[in-house]
Amino acid sequence: MRRLLASVVLLLTACAGGSDGSPPVTPPPTPTISVSLSSAAATATRGTTTTTTVTVARGGGYTGTVALSTGTLPAGITVTFAPSTLSGATTTSIATITVSATAATGSSNVDISATGSGVSAASASFALTVPVPAIAVAVGAPTATAVQGAAANVPVTVTRTNGYADAVALSATTPAGVTATFAPASVAAGSTTSTLVLAVSSTTAPGTYPITVTAAGTGVSNATTTVSLTVTAAGTPAIALSASPAALSVTAGQNGTSTITVARSGGFTGDATLAVAGAPAGMTATIAPSTVAANATTATLSIATTTAITPGAYTLTVNGTGTGVGAQSTAVTVTVAAPPGVTISAISAQQLSQGTSSATAIPLVLTRTGGLTGDLTMALEGAPAGVTATFVPNPATSSSSQMTLSATATAAPGSYTLTVRASGAGGVSGTTSFGLTMTAAATGSFVINTVPATVSVAQGQTGLSTVNIARAGGFTGAVTLTATGVPSGTVATFTPSLATGTQSQLGLDVGSGTAAGTYTITIRGQGTGVSDATTTLTLTVTPGGGGGSGNVNWTFCEAARFPVWFAVQNGTSGAWTRITPSGTTTRVYTFTVDTRGGVAYAISRVGGGADVTVQYLSQAELESAGTSECISNRATKTHTGTVANVPAGSAAFIGIGGALGSVVGPGTTYTVEDVDDGLADLAAIRMSLNLTTLDIVPDRGILRRNVNYAAGSAIPLLDFTGSESFAVASADYTIGNANGETVVATMSFLTANGTAGVFSFPTASGLGTTQRLYGVPSSLTTANDRHQVLVAAFTGTGFVTSTRIIAQFNRDLVNRTLTLGPTLSSPTVTSLGTSPYVRFSATGTWQAEYGESVGAEFTQETTGSNSWIINASRNYVGTGASTWALVFPDFTGVAGFSAAWGMANASTQWSISMTGGTTGLTGSGPLGFAENGSFRVAERTGTVSP
Repeated sequence: MRRLLASVVLLLTACAGGSDGSPPVTPPPTPTISVSLSSAAATATRGTTTTTTVTVARGGGYTGTVALSTGTLPAGITVTFAPSTLSGATTTSIATITVSATAATGSSNVDISATGSGVSAASASFALTVPVPAIAVAVGAPTATAVQGAAANVPVTVTRTNGYADAVALSATTPAGVTATFAPASVAAGSTTSTLVLAVSSTTAPGTYPITVTAAGTGVSNATTTVSLTVTAAGTPAIALSASPAALSVTAGQNGTSTITVARSGGFTGDATLAVAGAPAGMTATIAPSTVAANATTATLSIATTTAITPGAYTLTVNGTGTGVGAQSTAVTVTVAAPPGVTISAISAQQLSQGTSSATAIPLVLTRTGGLTGDLTMALEGAPAGVTATFVPNPATSSSSQMTLSATATAAPGSYTLTVRASGAGGVSGTTSFGLTMTAAATGSFVINTVPATVSVAQGQTGLSTVNIARAGGFTGAVTLTATGVPSGTVATFTPSLATGTQSQLGLDVGSGTAAGTYTITIRGQGTGVSDATTTLTLTVTPGGGGGSGNVNWTFCEAARFPVWFAVQNGTSGAWTRITPSGTTTRVYTFTVDTRGGVAYAISRVGGGADVTVQYLSQAELESAGTSECISNRATKTHTGTVANVPAGSAAFIGIGGALGSVVGPGTTYTVEDVDDGLADLAAIRMSLNLTTLDIVPDRGILRRNVNYAAGSAIPLLDFTGSESFAVASADYTIGNANGETVVATMSFLTANGTAGVFSFPTASGLGTTQRLYGVPSSLTTANDRHQVLVAAFTGTGFVTSTRIIAQFNRDLVNRTLTLGPTLSSPTVTSLGTSPYVRFSATGTWQAEYGESVGAEFTQETTGSNSWIINASRNYVGTGASTWALVFPDFTGVAGFSAAWGMANASTQWSISMTGGTTGLTGSGPLGFAENGSFRVAERTGTVSP
């Protein structure tokens, strides 16, 4: 990867030279729309509904009306939209999906489409599952006892699931001498209980018999359960207990009763004492009388419940004892249903300014429980004076409504807690609360800052910094920029000086007569009707020469990666000469190259060894590359932070200032190291792991612009369901010329403030020629933002022998086709011997598709080993040349070079890469790529021995 980055830097320096001064022509943006769903899948039983919030994002300046519709729907499925057309600032609609009582079971897709005049239609798919109806049957107790000539009562409970609501018929298989009857034999719709009466004849032999109970219904599979019936001899004094009903249903907060009958046999005539056990929290069970006298046979079991009881089925056991008889018991099943109620989906914190309304309607999902039906009246409670809410519809007749908040110009600023209440028949209501921040009416203002805020320029050279302008409170006017504190001999120029957009470029032309030193320049912005804004820029002027003098300055900025040796070559065959640097906080090497030449430098590795780099470039390319070293050798810092709403099975990736941090749910903390110092953008993405496909699928993102957190500080909370979060966009990329190779694709989001974040990773199911990638919706991007897709095709198992790469830069994420270039022709890699150190040579032929640069990297995976990178541009080799050669120079005669930096006498892995097909490298946009810019890279790898 380091070799690939070096090759890309070489590409950029090779293509960023000369300009005719004309500004680039930016075509008008293409109007677009995209569709996303708050939930993309649900399970709904027959006769129910489910909802999802449809969000439409407009891009490319599109402001027209968008109509929502569906494709062909499965039989029995209907979809309605509220509203069905979105205009103005409205971007969301509630899609209600209704499943009829006759809908087919199984899984199907509901395609939701958005259309508008002058834009391509967009769509999203909703996966709907209609489960198969089913029934189950259970008995109150697994055993029952009856004396010869008597009967046993067994409670039976029928459970219906997945939308089944019809009657259920009960039957039982019994042995000879036992008769089974049910009361009732058919459990009607809406009912769940029956009593099985097992009548035992006087001639039935004592013993234990299995009884199979079967439940049957139309359109569902039969369900069975068993009860073990023990028949005892009539001659033994005994009691038997039965309950009627043996199963009953109550709503939480209501009461019920059952009659307990004591049957005496075998000559027993005494009292029977009764007790009940098994009542759960929220239920009270009592028996009166607790002693059934000899001349009586019944008692009443009274059951009382509170609204706090958990709905469900509970089994109570009534135990009976008497003198001289064995203890007996019977079971009573009590099914507790939830009381009628309604819940309202959570509402995120809201913010309003005086005299404004919600930018978009707030969707509310209403979930009825306990059989609640009818309309629900919506109301807002706790709002301060001047704040009101409008609900559509109101009353709500289905499972959704939308709320719009409005504030008058006199509403008092502050923080408030408001409550939304849904009220139905019988005093039933449900609530949800949310925070509202009221702010004073916005007033126009703007702020400015510079990126970078510190510029180092050698005498006789030019430095650049970008002035960013952030407007607020409705201010859209032009800003006049001026600079004071510019040192004598230096000219400051703003382009433009009257800025109507968000940026201006400050050029600092440092004359050779400007005294070396550090200067503080004050930049002032002035606009009509707003207060002035200022910021400062630190200019460091360094001497024009390094350890030599000339027309090229090569600069390093990070002390940990200062070279230990640096040499140059003028021309293609001149002698290599060591150059010593000037500067302490930065290292500047100054030298002269006429038309083309080379630089070589060695950087010590942590743990031993060295990285040796050799660059062969034209004079103009050397000037540009010498300034680009500070892109990789930069001042950095570290941040920590926390996230919210990253559950188990998910992960979050946080990109800022060219660095990336991550956290795996349910963890909440992360660290980002090696962050570029200065102004940056932050992009965070939440992804979930599909354990079946092993795909990593993004769903939510956060984008923060122009942040510059202090070194070592904590990044403010990233809440992936908060108001600043958004649903990610997606697009399908088709890869051409893949030739059956393994193909992987990644998507990075780049901004003018540097690489912000990675939005798509290679996935287990995404290795084909069509891959879905994710990024930022067009409505959240700016003109200088780019989605960079990097597609790579690999050949080789275990050890990759060939790689082809294509990269493309686009602001909007839409379906595209990318075509890979041909496979790189095999180079010739040979050994040049082992004295005075191991050296190698690589030669090959230029290919039309990769005719801009060539690079070679040689590595050995051993402790303390060295690496060598040799790059050459086509401008250096010559545009008329058909072949190229990358050869290890012999530096033994160059002062300061150590033979210990050569390759070891061991097997060496090599990789040869070539770059070409570059388009759109105009100097605008991240990495200098304009809209639709691209480049190709091809690589071969292998091993060579000295």
